Amino acid sequence: MIAGWSFAEAIVDVRTLLSGGNIPIIKNSESWTLEFSQIADFLDGDLFLTAKENNGLSYDEYLRLLLYAQGRSDRRYHTMDVIQLRMREKNPDFSMADCLGAVQVKASMKAAPIFYCFAGSGYEISCEQSRMY
Repeated sequence: MIAGWSFAEAIVDVRTLLSGGNIPIIKNSESWTLEFSQIADFLDGDLFLTAKENNGLSYDEYLRLLLYAQGRSDRRYHTMDVIQLRMREKNPDFSMADCLGAVQVKASMKAAPIFYCFAGSGYEISCEQSRMY
């Protein structure tokens, strides 16, 4: 019975988040919305509740928290999934697997000494970076 009550409370929390409300991360007796006596009405669909309090995290903040709990590589793949979904709205054949982008940058800097010059002396810094997506 406790598991069913918790599940019903979770549904109330999701409804609250989707309607723009906030839900605390850790629930206590004050932030619990669904009374045990209301479960039958809730399951029949006669009762539509949202959370009483408006403190806690919003829907966007919960998403951000869940995304940061994942690794960097997983976040990149999820971002590519969203890009692919958005691009397919205009071009149904679009696939990220067919896309390839690369950049290569080479930089080199030379400088002569300011105070004392030897023939052929100086400073040289070279850098090369390349990324492929």
